Amino acid sequence: MFVATGTNTSKTIANNGFFPEIQTDDFVKTQKLDGVVNDDRALFALTLAISETNMALVDWQIRQEAMGYFELVNIPSSSINNESRLLILYKQAVFSFAKAHLLEKYRDFDTTASGNKKADNLEPNIDIYRRDARWALSDIQGKSRSLVELI
Repeated sequence: MFVATGTNTSKTIANNGFFPEIQTDDFVKTQKLDGVVNDDRALFALTLAISETNMALVDWQIRQEAMGYFELVNIPSSSINNESRLLILYKQAVFSFAKAHLLEKYRDFDTTASGNKKADNLEPNIDIYRRDARWALSDIQGKSRSLVELI
């Protein structure tokens, strides 16, 4: 059995100015990582996820800035629990990509037969987190969601 403990110290990850800073403790609390992932791994996964999310939204960001919106929080959007829907979706994309990155890394920890079975069980979860991130990106951009399966 694999049990890792981390201190889960909150850190702020600076972003590009358009998109918001991300708090590591928000990620840890919402993604059920309490004591499972150490701070450095969570920080690295979030940094990769922010990069991936921002790159996927770069054209959309440019269009928003051309309309005079230089921060995500200033773009007109409905709010949920006093928070911009766009901000919620942005966090969903970042957190989902980060969780997928972490699950991919934990797949290779245990190379025993039981470890391989556990890794096989993680594969659908990784796909689900990546799907959730892509759906959040589509929602931010006002694009329809689509699932395509090749036969």
